[in-house]
Amino acid sequence: MSEPFLVAIRCPQCGAETDFPEGAHALRCAYCTVVLRVVGAHRGGQGRFVMPPTLDARALGSLLRTHARGQGRRLASIEWQALLLVPYWRARGIALRWVYYRSGEPPASRAVAATAWRGPTGEPAGTAAGRAAPEIRPTVRRRGRGLLARLGSLLLTGSSLLTGSSLLDDLGAILPDGPVDHAPLPASGAGRSRARVDDRVLQARHFDVSFSGFTSGDVGLPSLGVRPGVRPLRVLAPDALPPRARMLPLEVDDDGAMALATGRVSTQFEDPPGHVVTERKAVVVGSLAAIYFPIWLATVRLDGAERCLLVDAVARSVLREVDPAEPWIAELPARRPPALSAASVGFLPLKCPECAHDLPLEASAVAHFCVRCGRAFAESGGRLVPIPYEAVTARGAAVYLPAWRFEATLAVDGRRLAGASELPRLLKPVGWPLPPRRADAPERPVSVYVPAFHCRDLSLVDRLGAALTRLQPAVADRSGADPIPLAPPPRVVGPAVAAADAESLARLLLVGLLPGGGPAARARIESLEAALGPARLVWLPVQDRGSYLQDRLTGVSIRKASLGWAPDVPAAGSSRA
Repeated sequence: MSEPFLVAIRCPQCGAETDFPEGAHALRCAYCTVVLRVVGAHRGGQGRFVMPPTLDARALGSLLRTHARGQGRRLASIEWQALLLVPYWRARGIALRWVYYRSGEPPASRAVAATAWRGPTGEPAGTAAGRAAPEIRPTVRRRGRGLLARLGSLLLTGSSLLTGSSLLDDLGAILPDGPVDHAPLPASGAGRSRARVDDRVLQARHFDVSFSGFTSGDVGLPSLGVRPGVRPLRVLAPDALPPRARMLPLEVDDDGAMALATGRVSTQFEDPPGHVVTERKAVVVGSLAAIYFPIWLATVRLDGAERCLLVDAVARSVLREVDPAEPWIAELPARRPPALSAASVGFLPLKCPECAHDLPLEASAVAHFCVRCGRAFAESGGRLVPIPYEAVTARGAAVYLPAWRFEATLAVDGRRLAGASELPRLLKPVGWPLPPRRADAPERPVSVYVPAFHCRDLSLVDRLGAALTRLQPAVADRSGADPIPLAPPPRVVGPAVAAADAESLARLLLVGLLPGGGPAARARIESLEAALGPARLVWLPVQDRGSYLQDRLTGVSIRKASLGWAPDVPAAGSSRA
């Protein structure tokens, strides 16, 4: 994933110019070291930025004449020129996709079913064309040995994993469910039969997409690419605009930009060999910002005809030659620029509103924990407000990682789960013990856990979330005794995933909990109904093992490098960006 663009600002405390990554939630001034919370520059505020041009009006004429000579044409004069600020949306985030597919050609008599959960940022799934698949004999023999080994282990140990239809599910996932041609295979490989074996795969990727927010005309630049990385952006404000620049209107609103971003990302996944039978997607747009990019528009006399040239004012290249009669160009002189009353981004001190202690500096965190008074805060309405949280109590834990917890009402195969004690019925075959529920104890609701810390290894989100959901750990809330011991001060990492985005990840995580890739597993997915309650922030204790962290509840290991941490994590309670 590409690095975020830098945004240059003047520190509100010392007045010096410093910068911060576009989409960051917090920064430290490089001069006076004050720690600031960024307001309005993230997805919730859709910050507005402007890219300063590198090509001025005097150099524009020379560039246009060089361009004309290179084409063997004569540029007689420049009739009119204007610097346009064209709005672009830039979205950065993560996308995950569970794909259930069948290797081999798709059956002609049955339409491919493609469904998707639609979360707050989800997109409906599409279908995929069939592709060639491996031959059947090596595939069945290879997986058959795995099944025999598992059956031998189960029969020898008398494991309780053989419950219900789990064995049938495994057989359905391994054996082809259609007629198979067992004729001898030609030596040349031609005419070999196609396997029809069900399987599944988790696909995960970071994304960075940009597209124009001005739809009335084509300026010849479909996306920003790496252009704004040439020099720092400026926060959009009246004093940040280049002299005599004309702002084009932002004609795609925030919701439209979210829909376009998720739609583009959803089509960028590669389908596995074979054809997709069922898929589920989750797209999380963590950073969404509008960037006004400078483009010169020049009306010129070229070979005796009047033409318009559009020039990239950062890369110094001609983008497009157009007819001056195009409506959006003809309307430019009379177009009124959008009103700018103030900057779209603000700052406030990153201090605890209760005890005035410095809150930890984490650029990606959407909420912050005070290690002095044990309260958590999030920005709302331009100020830090307290938010409730839960934690798994643990003595001696130096590091806590965040997750979102959803109480879920689940139904599968038309039957509703009474609570957590019936979770194995959904997730069979079970591979972990659940504590028995006393007959007089109330039924606990099912909790779905979504890891919320910044992580480069996206498969870890599914792996750790699945392990926590299987375990169903008990949590304590802030209303009682402090659930996070504050002596010595621990390192409590803030969540980098917003609650609204975590909901779509929770629904995808439920898919990953269901084992197998055969027809029975697909049937359970398609019959699964999930109603999720409000997201609850929860912190989980982890053990520092040097180069990696280990979750104390599930044993899952997390490499510090995947979190962006150096192997030597700073002392607990210290600030770190």
